[in-house]
Amino acid sequence: MHTVTIKTELINKYPNLPELSYDAFVKAKNNAYSRMINTSFHPVCYPFIMKGFEETVRLMGEDFWPYGIKNNWKTIEKFMSYMVEDGLIKRPFKKEEIFHNALLDT
Repeated sequence: MHTVTIKTELINKYPNLPELSYDAFVKAKNNAYSRMINTSFHPVCYPFIMKGFEETVRLMGEDFWPYGIKNNWKTIEKFMSYMVEDGLIKRPFKKEEIFHNALLDT
């Protein structure tokens, strides 16, 4: 759905920035999930909010916002195949060419 990019010069200045950023986004996602399943309070007045959440989980699984390279690599590969087909890139890239080494196992 979205990609976060960090300039190389920032990573050179703050080597832990990729991992810290990834960890912060995972923490925020987990917080959002927790807030969605907390039935004691919802920030919006929508009578079927839990039904919508449960239906989403049924259709898309528990982790319907997958983070990390492992959980998204097949989608990224498919996207790159379309880009090759459309002439936007000459070849698909390897993980190591587009992601920081510290995040390759995420």
